Amino acid sequence: MKIAVLGTGMVGRAIASRLSGLGHEVVVGTRDVEKSHSRGGAGDLAHVGVETYSRLFFELYQTFGTFDFNINVVRPR
Repeated sequence: MKIAVLGTGMVGRAIASRLSGLGHEVVVGTRDVEKSHSRGGAGDLAHVGVETYSRLFFELYQTFGTFDFNINVVRPR
């Protein structure tokens, strides 16, 4: 499954790393690509695509042709 995670904070990095490890194609949206790659901590982004927010949304627009699509949110039960 193709998944986009917005944000490279501790939670975003951990989620992206785990989903990538499960075999999903993951891209992470960030304000600063260089800073995101250099920051250590939770989640390894070595096998995850990291794009600026503007580039990520441009690729979504190219793929879907519109921003009228569903966003799935994971909520605790």
